[in-house]
Amino acid sequence: MSEEDFVAVQGLRAMRECEDGATRSYVLAGVVQCRLCGRRMDSHWVNGRAGYRCRHGYSSSRPRPPDALRNLYVREDVLLSRLVRHFAPDQCRSRADVEPRVMKEVVDRLRAESKVIICGRSDWTIA
Repeated sequence: MSEEDFVAVQGLRAMRECEDGATRSYVLAGVVQCRLCGRRMDSHWVNGRAGYRCRHGYSSSRPRPPDALRNLYVREDVLLSRLVRHFAPDQCRSRADVEPRVMKEVVDRLRAESKVIICGRSDWTIA
């Protein structure tokens, strides 16, 4: 298989359609990390919204011991509004009125500076 073929197949896999025919996008994919275990959080669609989760290395094929950490979930819209309030407070009056342009600028800045958002159960930091 050529490199072009490989890249084309990866692109198809990354943008595959969901059961409802939609294509999901995750603005912060690869930038959100779990404070509890240090793993990068998975992009996850739940209840009609984008979010991120960490299962701390456990999955349905690798059962979790009873004393293991519970999954950590973070909604993307909540995290984005917090980031905008942090980086551009004059651009955000409430969670509902964040302009997509401003969100894109904030996310582009994080990526350009190789920053990671580290999420815990009730707090987050940028490293």
